[in-house]
Amino acid sequence: MKKRKIFFVLLYSILIMLIGCSKKNNDDFLTTYTDKNNIKQENDDGTSEISVTEPDIENLSDTYDVSESEVDDKEFDAEVTEENLKKVLAEYDANPIINFIYDDFDNNGIFEAIAFCGKYYDEDGKYFGTLYFVSQEGAKVISEEDSYWDSGQVYDFENAKIISITEDMTTSGLTYYYQVNGNEVIEIEGSGYGAGLYKDEQGRMYMTDSQYDGFVDGTGHTWNIYYFYWDNGLKEYGGTQISINEFLAYGGSDEIINRITEDTYEITTIYKRKNGIININCCDGLSNANVRVVYDNENVNLLPVEKDSYYERGIIKPALISDIAIF
Repeated sequence: MKKRKIFFVLLYSILIMLIGCSKKNNDDFLTTYTDKNNIKQENDDGTSEISVTEPDIENLSDTYDVSESEVDDKEFDAEVTEENLKKVLAEYDANPIINFIYDDFDNNGIFEAIAFCGKYYDEDGKYFGTLYFVSQEGAKVISEEDSYWDSGQVYDFENAKIISITEDMTTSGLTYYYQVNGNEVIEIEGSGYGAGLYKDEQGRMYMTDSQYDGFVDGTGHTWNIYYFYWDNGLKEYGGTQISINEFLAYGGSDEIINRITEDTYEITTIYKRKNGIININCCDGLSNANVRVVYDNENVNLLPVEKDSYYERGIIKPALISDIAIF
């Protein structure tokens, strides 16, 4: 009996040597896998036997720890389809999906979605419902059930994608901004001020601020404009105050000053911003107005918000959000 066991051990050793001569590109896999399936048994007489379990290649995922392999993780994210994420969302909210944006929001190779579930009211053009962030892990509420101007938007700044939604405040709106980091949704600095991000005809990004400063008595609804940009976060072009004489150093400025004076307005403050905009605030004792001007190294020109409109109602401040303003 003992001789037979020694014979089998020797036979096994010869087989191992033959296997070692097989293709080298399989060596690492066989070593990793086979070590988990070989069982060494000690006999009562001090000898040992090794039983070999052949690898089951077809059912590899059941026995091999894929997380420890060198397989690209993105292969296993292929199932994160738009349809699958909608199924995830359905487990959290049974209301109709009004808006569903499927994207890789943090550029990590894994797709997620934002979704608005609720209703759209055509008579006033507003939405009522909840905004979600949907991933493989489930659905998270971004904005609670409420009335909104939109059903969620995405701004792509090339190196960052920002999610926004504007809450309805009856006579105005407040826009909230969020950024995705893995499975987390983070509200960014600058969120909750003004309504929306828009672009003017020259491509400048701006935000409107609802105020009641059209008249000196605190009445008159206005939508004042402030300028922003993205630089590893939302930033505002702050306004630096300059004098009338400094403004008059630009070509074409005297025509603007003369027009304001002829219309019986008195200039109160002038703010110059680094994006090529100058705001001139003025008042005639009854109403507040401002003139928006574009400038280059030498000249200034009027930039009306509305066609054939010289003035805008309201008072423009140095900044809407001082904490993120760059002066």
